Amino acid sequence: MSIRWRVSLCVQRRNLLRQQPISCRGDMLAIDHVQIAIPPGGEPAARLFFVGLLGMSEEEKPEALAARGGCWFRAGRVHLHCGVESPFRPQRKAHAAFLVGDLDALAEKLAEAGSPIRWDESVADRRRFYTDDPFGNRLEFISSGHGFSERLQPLVSKAERAAG
Repeated sequence: MSIRWRVSLCVQRRNLLRQQPISCRGDMLAIDHVQIAIPPGGEPAARLFFVGLLGMSEEEKPEALAARGGCWFRAGRVHLHCGVESPFRPQRKAHAAFLVGDLDALAEKLAEAGSPIRWDESVADRRRFYTDDPFGNRLEFISSGHGFSERLQPLVSKAERAAG
């Protein structure tokens, strides 16, 4: 492929994108998994928290990825990957949010284990709280039936998006 042809194709794509945004609505089906970072050597603490406390099951990592460290967990259709990151910095704002059947029982269990429970009532009719994993990563737990994926917000219109 010549340079001239590649530049022309890029210009055509850019002009097309300006005219009409590409919609992925039909292409995106669900989130496959969420990955959070853990420090090197954090796998035992991750297992204690996600399996021992939250009741998830550990999933075997593919052989090609096992050498990188980390661990994978699942509970039903929820898949959580813990990847080793060095240097490690806990995520205090970015977070995974989990729908749970009995929010109060989970909050009690986590509190008894010494995890901080921070209830959030900032959005009406959404029962939820935040806690931290053993590494300081923020996690959100939402009562089933109250999740943002279960009670959808109105979509932003083109006019609102253009207004900024």
